[in-house]
Amino acid sequence: MAEEQKFETKLLRLLAAELHYANMARTAQEKYGKCFSDLEKPEQAEIHKALSATITDLYLMVTPTLLSSSGSTEARLCFLTADVP
Repeated sequence: MAEEQKFETKLLRLLAAELHYANMARTAQEKYGKCFSDLEKPEQAEIHKALSATITDLYLMVTPTLLSSSGSTEARLCFLTADVP
């Protein structure tokens, strides 16, 4: 059971990361007309911050029971962005 939850957690992290990457590329193209990797660091940070907040909010709406015991929003964001071994 614990191993199954670990797999589900890793899968959710992977999906969130893929959505984040796809959204960063699309947003960079729409907003700046450039590839994300061609943007300056402040522009990349702006896109990353906005999309992280959006993905976190969507994730929290979809899985409230999974994160109900996590505490603060910062802890929830760390849950999403933690390195997967």
